Parts: sequence; C-alpha cells; structure tokens
Amino acid sequence: MTRIEPSLVRRSRPAMGALAEVFLIGDDERRLAAAAETALDEIERLSDRWSRFSPASEVSRLNREAACGWVLVDRELFAVFAECDRWRRLTAGAFDITADSWRSGDGPRISGADIELDAVRCAIRFRVEALRLDLGAYGKGAALDLAGAIIHELGLDNWLLQIGTSSVLTCGAGPAGDGWPVKLRDPNRPDVIVRELMLRDRALSCSAALAPDASDSDVIDPRTGQPLREQRACCVTAESAGAAEALSTACIVTGPDELPTAMIQGVRVSAIVDWLCPSRR
Repeated sequence: MTRIEPSLVRRSRPAMGALAEVFLIGDDERRLAAAAETALDEIERLSDRWSRFSPASEVSRLNREAACGWVLVDRELFAVFAECDRWRRLTAGAFDITADSWRSGDGPRISGADIELDAVRCAIRFRVEALRLDLGAYGKGAALDLAGAIIHELGLDNWLLQIGTSSVLTCGAGPAGDGWPVKLRDPNRPDVIVRELMLRDRALSCSAALAPDASDSDVIDPRTGQPLREQRACCVTAESAGAAEALSTACIVTGPDELPTAMIQGVRVSAIVDWLCPSRR
C-alpha cells in the first residue's frame, strides 16, 4: 500500500491591520485549502465587525449610540464584551478595552466599569458619553479562537493560526511531531531572535510597550490614563488566544513586579520576554 505523506497548506490574507495566516497539516490538500479559506473568511468577517476605524462596524455603532441608551447586539459580540469585562476585573483594571477613552487631566476617570451589560437582552449601554470601545488589545485573540473553533468543527487537528507576529493559536503536533515552532523577537531589535517555543494546543500573545526606536507608546495604563513611558515586553501562553491577549496587555501595563491577579486563576505565564529589555524613559 502506498503511504500518503501529509501536506502542509498555508494561506494568508490581510486582516485586523496585519497579515492573518493559516497553516494546516493533513492528508487531503484540497480539504485543507478549503478549511484555510474558511478560517480566513471568519477572521475577515470579525475584523469588519470589530474595527473601531470602520463606521459600519458594530463597535463603531456602539461608540455612537450606547451612551444614549441600550443597544442590542448578537450573542457572539456580547460574549466578547462579557469576557473583556471578566479580564478587567481579574487583572484589577490593568486590562481595559476603554483605556483610550480617558487620559488623566481630561475629566472624570472612565473605565470598563462604566459599561453596563444586560445578559438577558444581549444589550450594552455606556454610563458616560465620552466612553469609547477599542478591541485592539483583545480582538486578534478572540478572532483566532473563533476561527480555530471552525477548523475544529471541520475535523482538522493539526494547525496554526496567526495574526501579525504577536498572536498565535495552535492545535496538534505540528510539522515534526513535537509542536509548532514559534520564534520570539527582541522588541527593540526585531531581526534578533531571543527564544523559540514549541507550542501544542496552546495560544501565545506577545506585547511590547514601545515600537523599535519609539519614545512614545500607544499603550495607555487604564489605571492612570497615561501612556507607558518605558519599554516592557512579554510573551504569554494560555489555553485560549483571547486569554493570552488580555494577559500580555495587562503584564506590560503592570510590569514584572506587579503581575495581574489573573495569574492565580489557572492561566500560566510561560515567558516574559522583556524582562530582557533594559527599561528606558
């Protein structure tokens, strides 16, 4: 009997301001290609719905209307906001999807606690007019989780999904049977590989406060309303990509000496990469 060698299929597409990539291993190349396109369709769909930059997105609709009264959303989107609120509470406010709404000195503090969630009606309301949602610190991970669930439903069990260079979700043994290799780069020198991880049935998120050679960060500390001033970078692995995303964001906000309380909730931090990078102001 002729032995069929597994195929590795890769597909990619721009999404969420980055490149979304799908790698699948299996015996049926046609089936793998179709699954990859289906996963990318899902990521693209979610990008369109969740972008705060698109006036037609659900997030933009909430930002326009939710301060005026209750806005109904579907269960999928409501679940995303409920999960973000859970991570806000678990991290004592270090992760907050409203962080860019308030900057100290600009009036009363705004936080995710000013979002009202009605689980019975799947409705959302803002308590303050200036509140604005931004899923940038969570959306990539949540999109990977939802796209991964679709691939699972299609019966495939050896794949890697990635958005950009910072958000990864894996399933199965990878190309060589010992997991999927993921290279971590120095946040100050992206051409330098500082570590390689082998991921199997795990998600990974890397976050850095400052882009290379930048002096200002676009990451706001939700607890102070101030942008981060020094370089911090970390890598978090977790069972879901959404959890990894929330925790990596919280970690760079708190720094290594004040890790979020969520660390004791069963989510494992496997690598904190900056703590290789010298702080700078």
